[in-house]
Amino acid sequence: HSFTENAKDDISLLQNKSAQDEENMSGTEDLNHLAEELSIAPKEEQTEIVEECKDSWEGERGTEAEPASSTPQEPRSKRPPQRKATHFICFRVDSPAALQAFQRVQKKVLSHLPQSEPLWVDPATLHVTLSLLVLKGPEEVSAAAELLRTTIRNSHKPPISVSFTPKLRHFNGTVLHVTPQPLSDIQNLNSPLQETFKDKGWLHRHSRCPTYHLTLAKSQESMTEKVFEGIGTVKLAKDINFGKLEVNKLYLCVKGHTNTEDGFYQVVCAVQMPNV
Repeated sequence: HSFTENAKDDISLLQNKSAQDEENMSGTEDLNHLAEELSIAPKEEQTEIVEECKDSWEGERGTEAEPASSTPQEPRSKRPPQRKATHFICFRVDSPAALQAFQRVQKKVLSHLPQSEPLWVDPATLHVTLSLLVLKGPEEVSAAAELLRTTIRNSHKPPISVSFTPKLRHFNGTVLHVTPQPLSDIQNLNSPLQETFKDKGWLHRHSRCPTYHLTLAKSQESMTEKVFEGIGTVKLAKDINFGKLEVNKLYLCVKGHTNTEDGFYQVVCAVQMPNV
């Protein structure tokens, strides 16, 4: 090797190392995001989240590493403020069996935690969120509605049947919920939506690997008391049953607006699942 060739080798080694460092940084950021997600999920669900997220990291990690460049790296600027979700895609939980189970669970929990009374959701709003969206202005909203219609039409997925495990869980002591089953079917239904809306840049970061849940009660953001932290000790009667729910319609809704006639959120559009 001549001196010049050795220098060239050194430079290419350095460039490879720089690319590797970039890639590691990308992984670290993903892990930091996961740590945030895990800090609000109960232990049993954490393994699920890690498994779900691994897939999405494997896909992203290769593409996010920036190409190595010989010019010095700019110092990383602070991350922009988190974008707030404006809309969400969900299915409603409005069967008579589910509403009756909700009332029985509420009665049971209130006998243990009477102070939780103002935190319970209006049963008319019961739903399971699939994807949170960040949409700016009416044009993006109507484009998102159209995208939801075409994605459902083209995915050729039949309606799914969902039940709920009658075991109370909580996020960080502030959100009381039960888990829909089977999670694999729900994820299967949501995957094409996640892909489509992520490509458009409209998928909220919390919806990259969501923890599907049916919220029963939740603290206001200003409240710091973790009301539901000890909820694991409240055992539900064995005959409390949310029943089987046929998911045959998905809704695009405005986040936070529930002042509608039937008490549900403001619906931008409702899309019927195709009968495959």
